[in-house]
Amino acid sequence: MPQGISGKYAIVGIGETDVGKLHGRSTMSLHLEAIAKALDDAGLSAQEVDGLLTNQPMHDPMRSYALAVAHAAGVKRNFLTDLALGGATPVAMAQHAAMAIEAGLCDIVVCVHARNQATSRELPQRAQIRDGYEDFDEPYGFLGAVANHAFIASRHMHNYGTTYEQLAAVAVSTRAHAVLNPTATMQKPITIEDHLASRWIAEPLRLFDCSLVSDGGGAYLVTSAERAKDFKKPPIYILGMGQHHPHASLAQADELTTL
Repeated sequence: MPQGISGKYAIVGIGETDVGKLHGRSTMSLHLEAIAKALDDAGLSAQEVDGLLTNQPMHDPMRSYALAVAHAAGVKRNFLTDLALGGATPVAMAQHAAMAIEAGLCDIVVCVHARNQATSRELPQRAQIRDGYEDFDEPYGFLGAVANHAFIASRHMHNYGTTYEQLAAVAVSTRAHAVLNPTATMQKPITIEDHLASRWIAEPLRLFDCSLVSDGGGAYLVTSAERAKDFKKPPIYILGMGQHHPHASLAQADELTTL
């Protein structure tokens, strides 16, 4: 982390929509709900926020999406941008928010990430974001995240002798933690035996190795540590940040089992 920034910025409010199959919900509506809940959590009005970071929708991309979200949410538009780092996007937003405030571009940034992945086919589609390497994957049946991770899991099993039971232990542990969260979609514990009896999705990965495809979104607010003292809840200070980008696709990876 750049010298002198650690501890200077903090998260002061969070908001999360329901997660699951939210029929009829657009990505924009999920963004706005998450922002509204984060603002309520922090005790702020939209007009007090002057920066916004978001992600492009997968199934309905548009030019200047961050600007569209900011306008719809009613926040000031001193600093806006879209980020596209896959699952790392919500975390990277905290970095960009801190850097923007440090540079004097804005004072309070709302970071929001939402998608209607589970029910997107129910809504009109304009386009879909493409990665640029589909021609090298899709004709051979290499489709989606499960296939990618199955490829990696197969190599890990070959290199290190990883077993199906060990893969099952990860799924069982993850579900055990989900059961502790009252808002989690899956509330029933599973066993190693349940995992091993579930159907194949992309060998060596079974149904219970895979995360659910869900609609939903979340948002959080970042501001300076000095301003964070004035909020109604204890802030969460940002003490460190970092990024690493080894490859965009498996075809570019030097090694499948390490970063």
